[in-house]
Amino acid sequence: MDGNNAALWASIAGYRYDRGDEKGALRVLEIISTVAKYREYWLAHIEAYERGFAVIGGWSYSERIVNALGLAVSSAAGYFMPLKFCRQRISLDSHWQSACLGYGARLVSSEEHLLTSLVGHRIQQWVCEEIGNRLRNISNSDRRNAESAYLNSDEHILSDYMADWAANGERAARVRLWLDIERLEELPEIDACV
Repeated sequence: MDGNNAALWASIAGYRYDRGDEKGALRVLEIISTVAKYREYWLAHIEAYERGFAVIGGWSYSERIVNALGLAVSSAAGYFMPLKFCRQRISLDSHWQSACLGYGARLVSSEEHLLTSLVGHRIQQWVCEEIGNRLRNISNSDRRNAESAYLNSDEHILSDYMADWAANGERAARVRLWLDIERLEELPEIDACV
């Protein structure tokens, strides 16, 4: 057990809240912002699941990755337990607002993956909305849609992206992915009928 991992503390906060120990969950949530790292081991889970699916056979690489992502998300559900109770409790008092805002900030600062950062932004947005200070638009759905379409356009692109993620982290891989998309958009349109 890694006591210096905020993801572990998030699970503990969630379990305490589910048992009805709201004060204990709040105390644990307050600890999260002081813990040195937030690590969920997503890529390791995804790679392990994908390798298992490859051994079984019958699925393309992209099918294996999509299914591996689904399993990785479900196995990390405990890390996102505070998402549920932050949404329920932030309207009640400033202690919950402060703790949830700190938890959201911890998720945003995570270098783990985009989903963690998005959840953190959402928690921060809820808190700021509750206290009357709306955040500017934090999501760019058009950009995410373009990334998704590009990744799904060719299994080699997806494979290269996963390799880049493994070697350099998701944020670096996403920067390179977006640069590739922008380069494609700069290419002149070719009329196939000419």
